[in-house]
Amino acid sequence: MPTGSPFAPLPSCSAPCCGRPPCFQVRVETGTGAGRPVPRAAEACGVHLSEAVADATRWARERGAAHVIVYATARGRRIGPRPDGPFDRLAVSVIPVAPRN
Repeated sequence: MPTGSPFAPLPSCSAPCCGRPPCFQVRVETGTGAGRPVPRAAEACGVHLSEAVADATRWARERGAAHVIVYATARGRRIGPRPDGPFDRLAVSVIPVAPRN
């Protein structure tokens, strides 16, 4: 099984000029009825979590109904390069977003 390179950069918060390790992942998901995937995600530290959620919610509202899901992750706290697994995050919040009228 291949592992990541030890020379690969460590994950960091998606906020500009923030080098903190991410503890959260914010994703926009449309569900099965939408008919089209919406690829949108951001990694966030605790300081920038509210900004990432607000940005994702605004982005989803402009494009139609979706859910913004906040996951707690351990990506920034790992020692060594381990690939993501099926139990690498925990859903903390699911925010339904209605389309803009």
